[in-house]
Amino acid sequence: LAWVLLGWYQLDWVLIGWYQLAWVLLGSWFQLAWVLVGWHQLAWVFVGWFQLAWVLLAWFQLAWVLVGWHQLAWVLVGWFQLAWVLLAWFQLAWVLVGWHQLAWVLVGWYQLAWVLVGWHQLAWVLVRSWVLVGWFQLAWVLIG
Repeated sequence: LAWVLLGWYQLDWVLIGWYQLAWVLLGSWFQLAWVLVGWHQLAWVFVGWFQLAWVLLAWFQLAWVLVGWHQLAWVLVGWFQLAWVLLAWFQLAWVLVGWHQLAWVLVGWYQLAWVLVGWHQLAWVLVRSWVLVGWFQLAWVLIG
């Protein structure tokens, strides 16, 4: 009976050993599972940072697009200002053409004045000659 009890006692210790081994293995696997869960969560954190980086890159590219449109707007403003400058020069050209035409009108009036002066001088020549002819005829009458 003692040997049987000792056998059962030893069997009990064997079972306790297996039980402790089971706890060790279970604990190890459980801890390993938690480690893997931790790495998995860390991986998701990295995925989150990666996605955030993509979002920031997208915003950066959008910013570059907006900068491009802003620069294009300034180019268009520059062309618009150039158009205004050219229009101003065109208007100045029309003003100068107007002054040129006015100058020609004044030259025309000046030439007309000279023509009138010429006719006036011709009239004086004719009047003087008629006066002289008249005096000459009067002298012939008196002499005759």
